[in-house]
Amino acid sequence: VVSGVLSDWDDAQAVQILASCRRAGTSQVRVLVSELRLLGVDVNPFDPTAGSLRLETEIHNPDRTDAELERLAQRAGLRPVRWSAGARRVVLELAG
Repeated sequence: VVSGVLSDWDDAQAVQILASCRRAGTSQVRVLVSELRLLGVDVNPFDPTAGSLRLETEIHNPDRTDAELERLAQRAGLRPVRWSAGARRVVLELAG
């Protein structure tokens, strides 16, 4: 389970993390990834500009799209098996 980790890293490092998870398992490895999903969500209804700036300074990539997460997984040798997306979080089940 990789929860709230990938958003802290740039793409190359996120791919390394996912690839390490793949290598640590068997040929039938499953990796669950849970990340923030902020696109289209007002992160701070009282001051959205300040809230967005705070997120951008504290979290390296808080706004990756679902497609971008899928590309990171593919670069790490994983394929998406199942998605579950809510307003604020996406969960991907990836297979090796």
